Amino acid sequence: MGAGSQNTLNSTTAREDDLLVYRRIREYLAEYPRANAMQIANATGVSISKITRYVREGGLVLR
Repeated sequence: MGAGSQNTLNSTTAREDDLLVYRRIREYLAEYPRANAMQIANATGVSISKITRYVREGGLVLR
């Protein structure tokens, strides 16, 4: 496997990991829809910066 193949594999793995993190956040919000970023971070172990990135990109809406 060449370097290009490794980069593609790493990129795919990163996207899969990101999807799992996003799903974890969505599951938490389904149970606690009024949670703020700090509560989500404490409950899920996801960094606040990653949560705010999802909000900025439009993937999450916090109430």
